[in-house]
Amino acid sequence: MIDAQKYTFYIIPIDIDELLEQISFALEKRMELISRERFSQIWTYTDKLNTKGNASETFLKKRNNNKNKFIKSAKQLLQVQEEVIVDENQIELKTLNNSNVIQYQDFEYIIETEDAFLLTYQGYVTILQKKDLHENEVQDFCDFISSKVKLISLGK
Repeated sequence: MIDAQKYTFYIIPIDIDELLEQISFALEKRMELISRERFSQIWTYTDKLNTKGNASETFLKKRNNNKNKFIKSAKQLLQVQEEVIVDENQIELKTLNNSNVIQYQDFEYIIETEDAFLLTYQGYVTILQKKDLHENEVQDFCDFISSKVKLISLGK
């Protein structure tokens, strides 16, 4: 009998400078994905404008302001430390004072950046660094988790 798959992320201090840009971009992409699901017709029109290069200066300024908001949110997220256990049925988030179990059906996405995973669920985001997982388990983890939750890779 094969043992159930289990992945434990042993959290080490996060290097904010190393991950800030990746996490900010991933948060922005998460919001775009949610928006595209809710407002698909508007996005069809927006995509046409973007491909023609017809975006107004006001629109571009607003987009830059939104990027600054994502950077601020990313800085806040990068200061949270946890131990995370991923198994066949759920993901358990452990802090010094608390343990929280999240079922796979409660996840929106898991977004993969070059150095991290963003777990998005019930309006929350948890960041896991790839280096907190044994190096040879990263690809196995991606294969496993993509069978449970929609995994979106932003490039490696």
